[in-house]
Amino acid sequence: LHLDSAPMAIAQMGRAGLPINFMMSDIVNDARVPPVLRRYFRRKYEGIRSHLRGGQFWPIETNMRDFYRTLKQGEGAVILCEAPAQSQDDSLPIEFLGKIRFFKRGALRLAEKTGAALAGMICLRTGLDRYKIVFSPVYDPAVVGSVNAIQKVYTFLGEAVKSTPERWWAADLLPSFIKAG
Repeated sequence: LHLDSAPMAIAQMGRAGLPINFMMSDIVNDARVPPVLRRYFRRKYEGIRSHLRGGQFWPIETNMRDFYRTLKQGEGAVILCEAPAQSQDDSLPIEFLGKIRFFKRGALRLAEKTGAALAGMICLRTGLDRYKIVFSPVYDPAVVGSVNAIQKVYTFLGEAVKSTPERWWAADLLPSFIKAG
């Protein structure tokens, strides 16, 4: 979740010895993005890359096969999951912040096709250069059911947003969600 500092959590998980792969969007390299922002994202990702224990930052637009391969090998993947679905056709209806909202299916699809477990993660700033990483329980879709597992993750994430809504960087996306009913 884009709550305080997801990149800090990714770097810390890598520093703890976990090979971490991060799903990003290549939009940050688009020529329409101002050069100062492109440089900012390039430097941010380069700064974190050395902590990934061999993991990678891969654009969703071109590297889905790499995510499937690494998950099947038992490596971790971080997917920032607040993206609203563009239509109901290939979406996932999830209760989030008191309403059913339609999310992209990416994380669930990856878990179902690779057998990977799902967990939510937030990273909260607790002081100057101090962070606390909090994980939900790990849910095995094969045990609790795919939709049940992802709903539990989103419930955890929604509670985090409710407790510190001012820290949720993706709050501007909330009006973009297709709502049920």
